[in-house]
Amino acid sequence: MTVSDISGNKIKITLSNFEVLDCFGTYEKLYSMTDSIKNAFKQILKNVLTTRGIGFNEEMLIQIRAKKNIGCVIILSPIKQRNQTKDYL
Repeated sequence: MTVSDISGNKIKITLSNFEVLDCFGTYEKLYSMTDSIKNAFKQILKNVLTTRGIGFNEEMLIQIRAKKNIGCVIILSPIKQRNQTKDYL
């Protein structure tokens, strides 16, 4: 697994073909996004975020792209608070 920072506070996680098969069994299982697959993703994300000092409870946009026999790329983007109130003096 390779973890790298990309622009705008985004984090890119790359899993090789071997790592995808090791973590999820098959690409078909990965594509199914069952509860057990979601839990495996949560564990990966929790480990990455914890090592970077980011709270696991922060809102994040998670994009997952996987292609059979190639691997998987996960992009994590922080979601900014949309309904922030501003105090004007």
